[in-house]
Amino acid sequence: MGVTPYKLKNGEKRWRADTWLVLPDGRSVRYVKHGLPTKEMAERLLDKARIDAFEGRYFERKKRNGITVRELWNIYEPICKEQNRGWDRAKSHFAHMIEHLGNRRAASLTVDDMIGYRETRRAEKFGAGKTPAVSTLNREVSQLRKLLNFAVQAKKLDRNPLAGIRGLIVPEDNTRDVWATEEEFARLLKSAEDELRPILLVAYDCGMRKSEILSLKWSQVILRGEERGFIRLSSADTKSRKPREIPLTARVRGALDELPRSMSGYVFTNPKTGTRWNQIKKKFQRARTGADMEHLRFHDLRRSFVTNARKRGLPESVIMRISGHKTRTVFDRYNIINDEDVREAVKVIEAGQRAELEAAKKEKLGKDTVKCREGAL
Repeated sequence: MGVTPYKLKNGEKRWRADTWLVLPDGRSVRYVKHGLPTKEMAERLLDKARIDAFEGRYFERKKRNGITVRELWNIYEPICKEQNRGWDRAKSHFAHMIEHLGNRRAASLTVDDMIGYRETRRAEKFGAGKTPAVSTLNREVSQLRKLLNFAVQAKKLDRNPLAGIRGLIVPEDNTRDVWATEEEFARLLKSAEDELRPILLVAYDCGMRKSEILSLKWSQVILRGEERGFIRLSSADTKSRKPREIPLTARVRGALDELPRSMSGYVFTNPKTGTRWNQIKKKFQRARTGADMEHLRFHDLRRSFVTNARKRGLPESVIMRISGHKTRTVFDRYNIINDEDVREAVKVIEAGQRAELEAAKKEKLGKDTVKCREGAL
């Protein structure tokens, strides 16, 4: 009993913590921990177990350490759904997590588990023989980490077993340089169905995310009055959790003004259901096919807003405020710089040089004129 040493088959020394704990109701339970690397660690664990037993928290802690990934998801799922923070995406990611790791004790998850999970998922095929992308697997691992952090906050786990471990997220090359010019967007708009056109206009002219557009309500839109032409999003409506105000162009105001007001309160509604659109993927697919723009994704319209606004001279700080980008690193991924921008930069530099030379000549001419006048006097 107590703390005792022993040796493994390879000769390494380990410590065992072994004792009987007396619970508040008088019962006794045996506490045993093997494989501890140091005597000090074994003694600390033993002291902690005695305190837990004395305060009546021994079985509570044991239950926390035994909770499975599936049980945690069952607790977290209704909270995630109520807060609507990427609910559909989280549900899709956890469907795979639960399938492979649902019965695992959350407290005992390791890096090897994550490596094995990624390898298993990479071997799976769906659709036309495709395998999950690196970015998809990264999002799934990130969702699991988020679940474990929630479990710690909710006192369902003592700690996040994957916290601070590097290498779980694999580097991915997901930078895109696709954006639509005004002429290309006009083709896309012409090819789109009537219900889709105002959605495309808001995405292209306002730089809003698809989720923000589809969940937009009339209470957030100001079309008339002194502050005419704005969309106001509260902190709960944005991915960055910061409120922002988005100005509307004349064509967006016109398109919104023509839309009927539904009982649901949403701006863009499905006429068949009377409530908001949940998915417009097929409509967008038909529109880009008709416009011969198969390379374009819906999110590229947000990238187009950022790039076009910068090309038209809007300060980058103002663009970031409208688009809701929190960091310059993310903003730079949306701000596409091409060869035309570089050539324009040379023109601006040369124009500035000529302006400075002209200003210097005028200043020198002015000084010479003054000297001549003083000499004449």
